[in-house]
Amino acid sequence: MCDASYLCQVDRLERETLSQISLLPHLEEEARKSMPSPGEVRDEFDRWLNEAPAEQTMTAADVEQLELFRLMGVAKGR
Repeated sequence: MCDASYLCQVDRLERETLSQISLLPHLEEEARKSMPSPGEVRDEFDRWLNEAPAEQTMTAADVEQLELFRLMGVAKGR
């Protein structure tokens, strides 16, 4: 992931979290306790970026869609 893309994603996540935090006075006590901070959300995003991808199997529909994307020139790995 490039730096600009990372910064845009982190900025979006932080803005969403801050908008949710602004609702804290209107939430029930349990909901207040479970609300993550912007730092926690950023840390979770960083962990997600660094985790190894799970092994995935492709269905026949996935293979067909990948072939169509390749024909259009928009598939990863072209």
